[in-house]
Amino acid sequence: MSCPSDNRLALLIDGALEDSDATAVRDHLGSCQACGEVFRLHRDTPTRVVDNAGSPDGPPEVAGAKAAPAPGQIIGGRYRLERLLGEGGMGAVWAAEHLFTRERVALKLILHWYGHGRGHSDRPALGRRMLREARAASAVKHPNVVRVFDVFEAEGGTPVLVMDLLEGETLRQRLRRQGRLELGEAARLLVPAMEAVASAHAAGVIHRDLKPENLFLVALPDGGTTTKVVDFGLARLTSVDVDSSQLTRSGEMLGTPSYMSPEQIYGEIDLDQRTDVWALGVILHECLAGRRPFEGDNFGQVWRRVTSGRRARIEADVPGLPRDVVALLEA
Repeated sequence: MSCPSDNRLALLIDGALEDSDATAVRDHLGSCQACGEVFRLHRDTPTRVVDNAGSPDGPPEVAGAKAAPAPGQIIGGRYRLERLLGEGGMGAVWAAEHLFTRERVALKLILHWYGHGRGHSDRPALGRRMLREARAASAVKHPNVVRVFDVFEAEGGTPVLVMDLLEGETLRQRLRRQGRLELGEAARLLVPAMEAVASAHAAGVIHRDLKPENLFLVALPDGGTTTKVVDFGLARLTSVDVDSSQLTRSGEMLGTPSYMSPEQIYGEIDLDQRTDVWALGVILHECLAGRRPFEGDNFGQVWRRVTSGRRARIEADVPGLPRDVVALLEA
């Protein structure tokens, strides 16, 4: 299913959804980190929004909210929005052009400033998260990490992240189209990402949310493809920003369940590089087998399989793999 509206999440909290609809939304929350985050925000500080027609799927209105971003809009007096590239539960990424230099970039905007989601109470935390993303990405000097050029406040204090404009598709989109990848293609796409993650670790940055959605396959002029690691919004900056741990409450679970290490699922805050290594292993298995090693009908089943070690074996899913690849994934 597509990402549920904020009103549908509110109805789920209130117990006002039909059983079948509620089950579908809960299952989606288990696989979509962005929607899970918005759901927790609604649950912890209830704020209800309803559109003019009263439909749970209509566009929400928040008192005093700014109009939603639109093509042609000028952001910060210097960037003209061109087209929407992607949108999640918290942020939206737009292609934009600098008014003076004509440079084309990507702008990341927090949707809560525009009446999407809750009101104003979470703005400081969301702003700090965007600042952390900028610091983490900027701390990693590697060609396969998305570059962050600037962070600034636009009209109304809206935080804006200025990044490389990437043309291509996510690894998730590639997997949806192809189902699975041959070993050679998987290695060609994932090795650069692994090198980028290793560079991040050397810089004291742990990503903590590696998944196919956050590996972007950039189309090159020669027809080739390279991989960029994106979205450092949940990164932990172990040496870059010693105060970053204050943004994560003790016992709070951050990440996407199917790719989370057991220590992430248990809400540990002292995570190290191994949690990213775990996620990369899950991604490699998914690329080769067309399914994740830990799957279930809902996120509770996924968590039980992860924490108990009940996983699909790569040899059963993909017979004939080289022994060293099998050993790597079964370690």
